[in-house]
Amino acid sequence: MNNRLVTLLVIAAFIFSGSAIAQNISADRPGAGYGTFTVPSKTVYLESGASISSDFSDIGQLFLRTGLADKFEAQLGVGSLFFANGADTRVGVQSLAFKYSLGSFQEDKLNLSLFSRTNLPFFNDDYEYYLTRFMILADYSINESWGINSNFGYGDFIDGIENGSFNFNITPGFSVNENTAGYFGYAVTFDENFSSDLIEVGMVHFLNPSFQLDAGFIYSDGDDLYLTIGIAKRF
Repeated sequence: MNNRLVTLLVIAAFIFSGSAIAQNISADRPGAGYGTFTVPSKTVYLESGASISSDFSDIGQLFLRTGLADKFEAQLGVGSLFFANGADTRVGVQSLAFKYSLGSFQEDKLNLSLFSRTNLPFFNDDYEYYLTRFMILADYSINESWGINSNFGYGDFIDGIENGSFNFNITPGFSVNENTAGYFGYAVTFDENFSSDLIEVGMVHFLNPSFQLDAGFIYSDGDDLYLTIGIAKRF
């Protein structure tokens, strides 16, 4: 099942510091990890997509991102429509997230950011709790063609802070040319009683510096294979 909206609530992208790709829109999709890039003030990003399998589809995945100040952005997750064989259509959870850039390190090869995301159950009666997750985000530029994104976090606790779960991803990415990049990776959410993970692979293509297309595949621990497609647009 789609890991961003069901368990991790994270589908995201990577940043290649020093590469040609970094000059384009830096979206938080695709890839199972949020990138460290923060949207500049007075700028708006719209990101949307779908995950489709033989018996389940997650359509929408709509996120609006805007810069509130230097190195600080807000994200509103509008949600998705879930279609499953033999079940009624369901609306996904809404969320509010904030990201703050800590800056660049190691001669600008390493970028770090802090991230928090909270469900907004008052928009949707199907979701009862204000689940909150905190993460540290990292992007590391290996060279002009290769980079790695990784997130580590804890949250979604209900009955006390000790009842949360951890999440971790590692997502290498590479430039194919000045307009196209590829990625692959692994992501997991876990606590002492449960674990949910996925493997992913895909491509990103820039129609222009402010308009991104993406497509890929996700294989989840439930033996489900999803086709993922999406867009990101900067305004």
